[in-house]
Amino acid sequence: MEGSKAMHYGMVELAPNTSVYLYRKQYETALSKIKFNEKTQSRDGTPAARYLLSTFYDKSELINATIRNTEGDYNLYQGYTPLNRVIIYAIEDFCTKYSDTRLTTIHQTLGSKITSARARRMFCVQKSDSSMTDTHSALGRKITAYRTFARNRLLSRRKSFT
Repeated sequence: MEGSKAMHYGMVELAPNTSVYLYRKQYETALSKIKFNEKTQSRDGTPAARYLLSTFYDKSELINATIRNTEGDYNLYQGYTPLNRVIIYAIEDFCTKYSDTRLTTIHQTLGSKITSARARRMFCVQKSDSSMTDTHSALGRKITAYRTFARNRLLSRRKSFT
């Protein structure tokens, strides 16, 4: 998108010289996701990276995507479409600029977000399968039975002390 057109719609460039724009509200939300961690005394940019990836791509795009380079003779990621490198670069640049998180950690977070989208899809497919539903129901009954047993045992022990 051209800079003048983006300015007309009130958009902000995510990282300098990338031509990757988003609305000001989304930019402010991404900034608010960067929280100061009292324990480590640093600003964590991973929530902002996850938010920005969700801003530019929906779940259906993430399921079949990869952030790795898929060009070359030996392609480990066949069947996956690479995400736009400029957008990924802009997200990584934004997160490293406003937080203390290393680039490798941001990159791992983006990969984890994609893997999570795939896993959720697989869980939903398995959950809709009737045999898996029966398995989950049986497991749920076992857990409920165990909790009842444990609660009754705890109550009987309390009675023996009084």
